[in-house]
Amino acid sequence: MNRRLNTLLFIAGATLLNMALTGGFFFVLFLLYVRFLLPRLPENSVVWGFPLIFIFALAGAFAVYRLLVSIVFSKIKAERYFDPVFKPK
Repeated sequence: MNRRLNTLLFIAGATLLNMALTGGFFFVLFLLYVRFLLPRLPENSVVWGFPLIFIFALAGAFAVYRLLVSIVFSKIKAERYFDPVFKPK
C-alpha cells in the first residue's frame, strides 16, 4: 500500500471511530439524563435536554478522539506512512 491509500484509510477509519464515539457518548448521556435528571426537572425545561446531551456528546467524543489520535501519532512516524492532506504551496 502506498502513503496516499494509507492516508485515505486512516481518515475513513478515524471518521467511523469518531461517529461511534459520539453515538456511544450520546447513548450514555441520554441514559444518565433520563435516569437522574429528567425526574427532577420541571416540565418546561425538558426541551433543553437533547441539545445539551448532543453538545456534550460531541465534546466528549472530540476529546477522546484527539487523545487517541495523539497516542497513535506519538507511537508511529506519520511522515513515513501518511501523505499530507493539504500540500504546502
